[in-house]
Amino acid sequence: MKFRFCGDGDCPDWVLTEIPTLTRLTSIKMRLLCGLVTKALAGEDMDFERARTLTADAKFGEADVQGAVAALRWLLGSASKHSVDADSFSSELQQLGLPREHAQAAAKVFGEHVAAITAHLKTLSLRVSALEGVSCSPLPSHDADAVLDRHFSLSLSVRDGVAGGIRTHDLTLSRAQLQDLLSELHRAKSMMEG
Repeated sequence: MKFRFCGDGDCPDWVLTEIPTLTRLTSIKMRLLCGLVTKALAGEDMDFERARTLTADAKFGEADVQGAVAALRWLLGSASKHSVDADSFSSELQQLGLPREHAQAAAKVFGEHVAAITAHLKTLSLRVSALEGVSCSPLPSHDADAVLDRHFSLSLSVRDGVAGGIRTHDLTLSRAQLQDLLSELHRAKSMMEG
């Protein structure tokens, strides 16, 4: 079966296997859990401790909590990506096997937070890595006559645009390689400015 929230495709099997787990929640707990997940989709940290508390009455194990959160995250995120309205989302969740009250609760929370989710997903989709810093130093040479054959240590600090954080990449270059790199970088800069 094809679903709008899946981009007119099939719902992944792993999501379908989580539907019976979600039906063990009350519709109120479903709404509260969806609220936690939508906040995480909008850029906040996921509060797994609160999710565990919400699902304790339904006797969720750790795997159940993780699976339910992952499924809701995928469902809500996919509906946002494919610009599905809350009523259609509710109808399609019912077609997956969620009870009407659960589907309406999820769709209501989705409708309230879709703008924030979409805005945050847009910022994630346009992230690129950025150069944070560069350092270059000559490596020690034991041969005083080998100045022309000297090697250099180049260290690049790069902010990862997707995962976050800064990664350092260390390279060892010969003098000729370093000169070629600088020449290519100057040429790239000229092309970008032009």
